[in-house]
Amino acid sequence: VGNQDSIPVQQDTLTGTNEYYYYFQIDSMNWINCDYFYNDPAPRTTVTGNVSSQFNQSNCIVYMSVDGQNSIGQLYYTNGHYETYNWPIGKAVTFVAIAEINGQYYSAFQSTTLVNNHVEALNLTATTLSAIQSQLSLLP
Repeated sequence: VGNQDSIPVQQDTLTGTNEYYYYFQIDSMNWINCDYFYNDPAPRTTVTGNVSSQFNQSNCIVYMSVDGQNSIGQLYYTNGHYETYNWPIGKAVTFVAIAEINGQYYSAFQSTTLVNNHVEALNLTATTLSAIQSQLSLLP
């Protein structure tokens, strides 16, 4: 994460879909889509990340970092939870959830191995921007 004083929530005005995202600079991570694992022979699964009701698409974003690959993929907000599709079962990942409400940052970093129909309960706790940056630099 770059040396920013904040991680502002941005509204995507180009798609006209009312979607939100966080804008922050990453100098040591790559973005991937779920098709990155297209040739992986493992069976695929849907991945769901659940957060408490105070967190939603306007103040929270959820990613999965692929352990050992220095890559991250976004889960998309759908009907009160975050989802992504076609991830290989057995893949070691770390869920990353970041939120900001009224100037207070929240985060959750949870390591796991994906199972069939994976559902991860993400317990975001109050934190600081520097703590989030530190945690991001420690992703496996």
